[in-house]
Amino acid sequence: MKVWLYSHLQNSPGNDLVLQEGKRRGHLISLIEPGSRHLDLLRGLNDPPDLVFTRVGSAAPESAIDYLTTIASFGIRCLNSPMGLRKSRHKGVAYGYLAQALVPIPKTVLVGCEKLEKTLEIIPGPPWILKLPLSTKGQGVCLVESLRSLRSVLDALGDPAQGVLLQEFVDFAPGSDTRVLVYGGKARIAARRQATEKDEFRSNMHLGGGAEQIELSPELAQIAETAAATLNLDIAGVDLIESERGFLVVEVNSSPGLTASKALPGLLFDYLEKTNQTGSVRSQN
Repeated sequence: MKVWLYSHLQNSPGNDLVLQEGKRRGHLISLIEPGSRHLDLLRGLNDPPDLVFTRVGSAAPESAIDYLTTIASFGIRCLNSPMGLRKSRHKGVAYGYLAQALVPIPKTVLVGCEKLEKTLEIIPGPPWILKLPLSTKGQGVCLVESLRSLRSVLDALGDPAQGVLLQEFVDFAPGSDTRVLVYGGKARIAARRQATEKDEFRSNMHLGGGAEQIELSPELAQIAETAAATLNLDIAGVDLIESERGFLVVEVNSSPGLTASKALPGLLFDYLEKTNQTGSVRSQN
């Protein structure tokens, strides 16, 4: 199988694992960077890849998705598709789709679209969680513990074109969340992530958090699968937190990390190989 690993990530351990696993299984796999000269060869290309595996998160430039749309227009299968990447890239947009599909999420307001006074009627506090809509790995997320601090943070940010997300703070299991990996519409594996620092509310592994594989319950699987399907993602990492209302989706990542478990690269290629054999996935612009 000829595979393009399409990624903007530099020095990525996850990319290294994908390349190593693909070569170990005897596939012809290449790393293609958005905007590279490889894309100039698409016009008149006689030997296209069987599929393109994308690792393009919200930190990638918008042009990366534009280039991918060009690739998909040649009829080349892309996992994930440009449509899925666009729906999941901006957290505010993604939360809108999830809410419409009745996927449980924390109360969330895009402050750029609502006056602060109206926002505080919807999400009383403090504290609150404030998120930049285009951010990954726990960056661009902060805990705001007073109204004075909230006003100061918003003043410091100015008037960002993408708006700022304000979210209720769920203090049910602080510093902990559950990531469910979804491949091909099916939840495959779940891991509980826990912050190692007592005063850290983010559990991301890039911030020093630890992960432990747990049993994938029917409730977790159903919510994660619905969230991924809602955003048209073939491959997704769905992050959930526990609350008094049950599990809530706090993020759907179109480029989930692959370093938490040695089994993940193998599970990924099991799915990619099955997809290639059945031809069940078609490119979507």
